[in-house]
Amino acid sequence: MKSSADLFVVFVIFSAVLLSFIKNQNTFDDFKSGAIDGIKTAVKLLPTFIGIITAVNLLSASGFIDMLTFFIKPITDLLKIPAELITLIITKPISGSASTGILTEIFAVHGPDSDIGKMASVMAASTETTLYAVSVYLSENNYKNLRYTVPVAIFCDFLTVTLSILLINIGL
Repeated sequence: MKSSADLFVVFVIFSAVLLSFIKNQNTFDDFKSGAIDGIKTAVKLLPTFIGIITAVNLLSASGFIDMLTFFIKPITDLLKIPAELITLIITKPISGSASTGILTEIFAVHGPDSDIGKMASVMAASTETTLYAVSVYLSENNYKNLRYTVPVAIFCDFLTVTLSILLINIGL
């Protein structure tokens, strides 16, 4: 038996085709036009993707993330942030795939049901790849004034990290 989600997708597609038929629109031409626009957008964003992937790989390979982890450890110790989460906290705003790898490693070492595993799960699920999203979405619109965008987004990531640690520590 099909799931309701599968049936919903079929319903949406069927409704779109039916609506375009009722409005006497050429559905296939609209589809081709949308596909062409999508390819143009992907090509336009390609340099940003390459730059982000290169930067993340350079940061990881150079040991910069490990060095940053070492330097902020006194602060994280003061805030009672487990050392095992520092790399995840640093990596998540930059790269979703890298942070997923770190999350998998945390699960392998500590288990997903441990406090550290739960904190990492909440962080990974609740935070955004902030710098990635800002660079991709805002560069697509040629938006240059990031006066409040990045600081507020980073603050929200920090707030999410703090709340995830606090909530797991109090047993929620």
